Amino acid sequence: MPSDAVALRVVGDSMDKVIGDGGIVVFVPSDRALYPDRYYVVLNAEGETTFKQFQADPARLVPCSTNPKHKDIMIHEGDFQIVGRVEWYAGRPPKVMR
Repeated sequence: MPSDAVALRVVGDSMDKVIGDGGIVVFVPSDRALYPDRYYVVLNAEGETTFKQFQADPARLVPCSTNPKHKDIMIHEGDFQIVGRVEWYAGRPPKVMR
């Protein structure tokens, strides 16, 4: 793990298909290059950090959520900053919707 790695606790359901509320993500602030299907910690316009997946065509940050209120953040429209690429995450398995 890089020496500048930082851990955050997940709060909420915006990524519950990947990791649930209370899980941990470890990200590297010095690694902000965007690669499709990778996960990133993002700082939004309200000053909150969030964890999303990058998709390239079209360029956007995607919530991997069962909750439809969470919407994609289009790269060309969003007021956000990439904080770092996620290296590791762990927590309870996501809930399976039936």
